[in-house]
Amino acid sequence: MISHTVIKALNYNAIVCLHVSAGEYRPCAVRVGNHTPPAHYRVNALMDDFVDQINRSIGAKVDPVYLAAWALWRLNYIHPFINGNGRTARAVAYFILCIQLGGALPGEKILPVLIHENRHEYVEALQVADAAYATKSPPNLDPLVALMGRLLEEQVGPTLGDETQ
Repeated sequence: MISHTVIKALNYNAIVCLHVSAGEYRPCAVRVGNHTPPAHYRVNALMDDFVDQINRSIGAKVDPVYLAAWALWRLNYIHPFINGNGRTARAVAYFILCIQLGGALPGEKILPVLIHENRHEYVEALQVADAAYATKSPPNLDPLVALMGRLLEEQVGPTLGDETQ
């Protein structure tokens, strides 16, 4: 299961040397490129909803890569922390994949590192999801799911795809 405590701990460990508010939800407005995340006073409620949606989906018949992609996009969209949101979102997405797939995944470079190494494609995929969501439609996660599936296969090899179907 995922919780606020786990998410905050991942953020804390990602940025403890970079910011005094490591591991705490942001107390102010922020802007990320062209994206204005939801107001800071909405973060706790949005994160409650995020945690609930993930926990309802874990163990259900939800494609693990899709669930991880949704979590990656949603955390980046909410942008709950002052700093380290991308690192935290990638760690949470990977944590969800490991839970859904039954434990630690093999590979020398793990998915969060591979996503960061493919940052341009990753940012473009997030922007595609945001653009659809801005029109009051569900986020278009197809590019993000494709990227994560390809990178997951790069991490663990082609056999994992057969087990998740």
